[in-house]
Amino acid sequence: MKYIFSFIIALLFLSCSSSQQQYKNEKVTPSQDEMLCGGWSQAREVTQQELEMFLNITSSLGKTWEVKSVQTQVVAGLNYRFLAEAQAKSYIVRIFKPLPGQGEPKLVCVEEKK
Repeated sequence: MKYIFSFIIALLFLSCSSSQQQYKNEKVTPSQDEMLCGGWSQAREVTQQELEMFLNITSSLGKTWEVKSVQTQVVAGLNYRFLAEAQAKSYIVRIFKPLPGQGEPKLVCVEEKK
């Protein structure tokens, strides 16, 4: 009985290590529609709701914005990274939108794109 148990354990160990080796050599590349866990999505067109949020939050900056695209990142809420133009310059505008009931969206930073 002891030998059978040892044999079964050895088989399980060998099967686990061979499957780990198989996955270790595989490269995982997300498709265009998938989002890498914790990573930024592909750049896409801005929805009307996102545009309204952007314009509402950036209205105090005194610029006339033209939003070109947006990327999102799921965190404990949602990070937005907008590519926008104002006064012949390109900017990256980051906004954080917390989970429902946790507050209002906030401007995180505005960086001139070089």
